[in-house]
Amino acid sequence: MSYILVFIGGGLGSAARYFVNTVFKNFTNSYFPFATLTVNVVGSFLMGIVTALIAHKFFNNSEQMRLILTVGFLGGFTTFSSFSIETLTLLGKHQIFYAFTNVATNFTFGLLAAYFGIILMKNIL
Repeated sequence: MSYILVFIGGGLGSAARYFVNTVFKNFTNSYFPFATLTVNVVGSFLMGIVTALIAHKFFNNSEQMRLILTVGFLGGFTTFSSFSIETLTLLGKHQIFYAFTNVATNFTFGLLAAYFGIILMKNIL
């Protein structure tokens, strides 16, 4: 059953990431990979929220919710592999500023988003 939950969540998360990528392709024309930054920051924020909810026993079946939401959906939604390839592509195109900005913003905003998600849920709960 665990694999099915991860499979379902991962499929939905991947579809959501593809949707965000499509929207950004249609509305931006930039070297900077805004779509990946967006899914990584939003995913980190949501991961913080879900982690805090699980820690506070908000869900009756917390292990199943952890599998479908964090391992599945958010694992499929966020994307370290795309982040890595996009950064290397920027470096290959000698877009050094954009490459380092990509690393710094994903790292900084990802950590901050996860932190604020946890803090938000702690204050609400």
